[in-house]
Amino acid sequence: MNKKLMFKYHSEKIEACFSELKTGPEGLSMALAKKRLEKYGFNEFSEEKPINSLIILFSQFNSALVYILLLVGAISIFLKSYLDASVIFGAVIINIIIGYIQENKANNAIRNLKKLVEHKAIVLRDGREIYINSRQIVRGDIIIISAGNRVPADARLIEASDLSINEAMLTGESMPSDKNINELPEGAALADRENMVYAGTIVVHGHGRAVVSATGRDTEMGKIAEMVKSTKEAKTPLQIRLSKFSRLLGLLFGGISLLIVFIGLLEGRPFVEMLNTGVAVGVAAIPEGLVVAVTVILTIGMRQILKEKALTRKLIAAETLGSTSVICTDKTGTLTEGKMHVAHIVIGEKEFEIDSLGSRQDEKEAKAVSLALQTAMMCNDAVIENEQDELGSWRVIGSPTEAALLSAAVQSGLRKDKLLKTEPRIAESPFDSQKKYMLSLHKRGNNEFILYEKGAPEILLDKALKYYHHGEEIALRPDRKNKLIKTYEKLTARGLRVIALAYRNLRAIPERKKENGKKI
Repeated sequence: MNKKLMFKYHSEKIEACFSELKTGPEGLSMALAKKRLEKYGFNEFSEEKPINSLIILFSQFNSALVYILLLVGAISIFLKSYLDASVIFGAVIINIIIGYIQENKANNAIRNLKKLVEHKAIVLRDGREIYINSRQIVRGDIIIISAGNRVPADARLIEASDLSINEAMLTGESMPSDKNINELPEGAALADRENMVYAGTIVVHGHGRAVVSATGRDTEMGKIAEMVKSTKEAKTPLQIRLSKFSRLLGLLFGGISLLIVFIGLLEGRPFVEMLNTGVAVGVAAIPEGLVVAVTVILTIGMRQILKEKALTRKLIAAETLGSTSVICTDKTGTLTEGKMHVAHIVIGEKEFEIDSLGSRQDEKEAKAVSLALQTAMMCNDAVIENEQDELGSWRVIGSPTEAALLSAAVQSGLRKDKLLKTEPRIAESPFDSQKKYMLSLHKRGNNEFILYEKGAPEILLDKALKYYHHGEEIALRPDRKNKLIKTYEKLTARGLRVIALAYRNLRAIPERKKENGKKI
């Protein structure tokens, strides 16, 4: 076994991992990275050779029913039944043309999609952060990941700040995995390796740094890809049924034709006449329209799948889902979407439903609601991958809570990119389960700053000095605080997740403190 794959990075100290990979906290030099790239190759899976158009064309003949039709057509020509032969060969040609066009189109679409997908990654080279194509990452590189990133390679975490990663594509677990840098037992299962990140998984929250331990085919996803490549392609249920039907058809009508010839010969009829009669009966019995009908139906199925934004490379694969009788699945992310959305906004003692915000608030209240949504957006690490698309097609990467807050703010008309131009983020303190809040510090003008905060209601209420009531800032007296506590307790009792939002205008940056050994 390859030595580099025997080393258990999840059970070793960070220093031991650095030593094994011959690297350090500052990453590799450009020269060393280039040498490793030449030695080990690009960080990509070994791809199958593109399917040749001729192969796609000839694969259309791979059907027992087509073989029977070709045989019967050849016999018809031999017997000078040219009309029958032209009908049979016409059916075969139509079937081949339809199948070829659809499969070739799908194959080209998949090939073009692969060309469009190009992932970038941030790595440390010569101690500096640089953007590179993820295929140029090598073992020993230090990668920097944050919310919204796709992890470019398998790596051992060396820093993790409230980091959680969606590993569903690898482990099947729909809930994000919370990450840390602690050593784990050597026998820890892959899904329990909280100090490792894996190629292809998505960062939904927080930030981290990791040292790359495997690239390309040596990654966990690479191993799965190699295993899939080596798996023999099984016949679909339709192919199996058509094959059985074709054999039965051939044997049945072949037997009937031979029986007709035999009976005719017993009656003293000429051999050639009886042979013509037997073949004519066999040709007439062959359903040459069946193969065309099946191909047309599969083409319609393929187009229906395409409408749902999925591609099937082979025409026959469109039938497989239709033959599925049992689907074994868990709930979240399959039977349910695993998504959240903002249902209510409470400003002071007044509650607004998110679907009708404008209808039940005056101008002052509207400003307070907008400020709450702005706070939720700015104190947020979720990102929208395709904001230019229709609302229903958005892909929001981040924790479900942050994704819901960001979506609500964008739907209200706020744009984070525009706000960040006027209020650039200069520091943040990520959310974690112990302190139960997140801070985001932004600069306003030359000497003004604003601190946005979101977190557990009980934590923020203990800090707050004022709150909004009827669009005005008023002092948060104990009796008013108790009313707010009762309000969020009622919401929680209804099964809602309640998040508190706050902000503070500052004239100077507050003195930096240290938390977990890191400056914030």
